[in-house]
Amino acid sequence: MDGLDAGGRLHPAELDAVDLPGQAGYLLAGQPDIELPDSWLTPTGQVRGGQGGYRDAVPERHLACPDCGRLDGECEHEKRPVTWLSAPFLLCPTCGIVHDRSAREYNKLFLFGSVGRSTATDVLVSTQV
Repeated sequence: MDGLDAGGRLHPAELDAVDLPGQAGYLLAGQPDIELPDSWLTPTGQVRGGQGGYRDAVPERHLACPDCGRLDGECEHEKRPVTWLSAPFLLCPTCGIVHDRSAREYNKLFLFGSVGRSTATDVLVSTQV
């Protein structure tokens, strides 16, 4: 999770952090083609707004400077294409999975039994020449 302050600077943060400067969200490397779910759209094809709407959840394409830590900054460094996803995480732009606002962020981003469980097993493979 990241925080995005009013000046466009990114601040790394822990998942479910509450004291972030500015807006909480996620930064995805790259700019995948995004297809919004039908439930987010009005009959005329506009993104639903207002209470319970999704205008604030639509993924945004930006250019990020890894040296300055800013989105769409006017620096001389090489910028990389990224996608900003405002928290809460409601739509995965790469696979299209839609989440609701009631689940915890941790549960949306991690699969049950994938890590942190007593039944989890790590396999380390190496070769020697």
